[in-house]
Amino acid sequence: MNQVDQRPQYDEIDLGDLLVGLWDGKWIIIGCTLLGLIFGLAYILVPNHPEKASIELFPVSTIEQNTYAPLNRTEFISVTRGRLMNDFVQELQLRDVIVEAAREVLVDPDGTNPDRSAVGFANAVKLVAPEPEEGARPNWQMSFTVPSEEAGIAVMTEIVKAGTARVQRNLVQLFEQQLQFSQQSRQLQLEDLREDRQNAIADYDQRVNERLAFLEEQAALARSQDLAQSALLEGNTFGRNATVTQIQADVPYYFAGYIAIEKEIEMMRSRENKENFVAQLAEIDRQIRELEQDRSIERARVAFEATPLAGDNFRAINFDPRDMQFASTARKSLILAGAIMFGGFLGLMVLIMRNALRNRKAA
Repeated sequence: MNQVDQRPQYDEIDLGDLLVGLWDGKWIIIGCTLLGLIFGLAYILVPNHPEKASIELFPVSTIEQNTYAPLNRTEFISVTRGRLMNDFVQELQLRDVIVEAAREVLVDPDGTNPDRSAVGFANAVKLVAPEPEEGARPNWQMSFTVPSEEAGIAVMTEIVKAGTARVQRNLVQLFEQQLQFSQQSRQLQLEDLREDRQNAIADYDQRVNERLAFLEEQAALARSQDLAQSALLEGNTFGRNATVTQIQADVPYYFAGYIAIEKEIEMMRSRENKENFVAQLAEIDRQIRELEQDRSIERARVAFEATPLAGDNFRAINFDPRDMQFASTARKSLILAGAIMFGGFLGLMVLIMRNALRNRKAA
């Protein structure tokens, strides 16, 4: 029974033998560790890892902004470097230009669901707002992940191109709309003033007709009383409106005498240019002349044509591909540490298996 208990158990590991085996097989462990390190370095150095691209969005220069100064002095539109930047960022936030650029550069049109891939890329783009108060981030920042630096530069260039085109198109449309609204407003004002002019003349004609009817009636009364002249009148002087001199309010008008009354009737009917007797026409005609002689729309078009908005050199932001920064998404230190640990573990397992096989053969 004791002989059975004293038989060596070959399936157990002797610590002393293990330490001796580790020392004897140290080169196996070192070799496997180096092999793992080599594989880790090779994985890191192979240029096939996604790159994180980041760029700071700079506004156009003050000199370029000054080219819009003549246009900004008009009442139709104002273009500043801040507005151009805000309009461009709004286009980025809508994601349409990013989807368009991704579809053009990154996505394989023959692949599976290219539209979903383009939308997925656009949704992954990060826009970070500036924090000018702290001074650490004065401008908008944009970041995204791309397969390579070349792809990052290409897609960002396409994004800027598409976004700039949309900003330019929107500003041109806004300018044209403002001109159209101003032109329509001017036409409506002219129509109103011309209608006011006609109404003023019509009101004058109505007053004249009422006055003539009154004078004719008074002249007939004077003739019926055989009142050619009246001693109540201080004189037969006529004012600019060719009306008889004022008399006492409680004295009937026909007491002026039919000679004076009929003279007034004759003068009123003989007026050749009745517009000279309508007081409101002078102000109305002045306003009409101002509107007809207004050249603000034509001058605004001339100022617009002198800006980059009217040409092919328009820029919404100051973009230079050299401002882009790239960083590999691969965690190099973690990959190297994992490769070394895996290599060492693999070497240890190989050594343990080798020693176990040797012990079985020796037994």
